[in-house]
Amino acid sequence: MCCSLIEKWVEPPSSGFVTYGDSFWWGFVTLTTVGYGDITPVTPVGRIAAICLMFGGVALLGVLAGTLASFFGLGGQSEPEPLPAVAEAEQG
Repeated sequence: MCCSLIEKWVEPPSSGFVTYGDSFWWGFVTLTTVGYGDITPVTPVGRIAAICLMFGGVALLGVLAGTLASFFGLGGQSEPEPLPAVAEAEQG
């Protein structure tokens, strides 16, 4: 949410960043990749902060999706069972 604070400090009120609540709303919408477009940065620093937040949101959602898929794909197991051919090769 640091990007939200940066936006509040560098953006003029005419861009929609009037209150800290507006800035946090924009940050949450951008981080979750929804992007309504009701509030947009207009300064170069604000746009750079927005780009960082966008990449961070995509990375965060990717990690979350991968973690959930891994957990449910393993059925809650801590470690998958090796294939029979692999087990035989390891034994000897």
